[in-house]
Amino acid sequence: MALRRFRFSNSTDAQLAKPHGQKGIALVNMVVLLPLILTLTLSLGLAFYVLKRKSLAQALCVSEAARLQENLRRPLRQLIRLNTRATTLRAQRRAADQALTAATLSGIPYAIAVAKAVQTAVIAEQVAFHLRQLALLSQAEGLRAEGRRSLRARAMHMGAQEFTARSFYHRALAVEPLPVDSLTPDYKTVPFFERAQQERFHFQVPLTKEWRQLTECSVTLQGESKQWDLRILAAKAQPNS
Repeated sequence: MALRRFRFSNSTDAQLAKPHGQKGIALVNMVVLLPLILTLTLSLGLAFYVLKRKSLAQALCVSEAARLQENLRRPLRQLIRLNTRATTLRAQRRAADQALTAATLSGIPYAIAVAKAVQTAVIAEQVAFHLRQLALLSQAEGLRAEGRRSLRARAMHMGAQEFTARSFYHRALAVEPLPVDSLTPDYKTVPFFERAQQERFHFQVPLTKEWRQLTECSVTLQGESKQWDLRILAAKAQPNS
């Protein structure tokens, strides 16, 4: 009877000790795995931070470059729409010049005076019209400068370094006057307009103390004068030590 009690007591003690032993083992495992868990958590957090920074920098570059070209699209459309009136004024000027030449050859003072007055009026209208054309070109230059400043300022908020803006044409709008010697020329898009019209931006954003991200984007316009769709020519973001 006593032996049975002894065995029962030992069995009970073993059962009571077993849960405490399992808790101890679990605690030891937790202590051992804790640094690994913390390291993994920090690594994942850093990875998400880097990805977020890359995405934000790329999105910023493309969106601001697209907004710049979208703003330039308005004066481009207006300038090209003026070509019809420019052609008409050139025709009127040719007619006025021919009329003055004929009147001068006739030697009639009254005819000469009338022809001269007509020519002067046409020239005055041409000058006023050409100022409208130049105002649109000037407006485009201002819009490009403003777009560059906006992108640069927003990139600086992200700690950007080595910011550069590159153009591929000497005007904000890739157009040329034709005829070149006319007071009221048509403004036509240049050959390879899409490449000439693009604005390319480049800057680097720090990801960590050791790594920086190279961000680059380029946006242009394409299509006909009634549409002028936006087109992204380049968009990349890659780490750089």
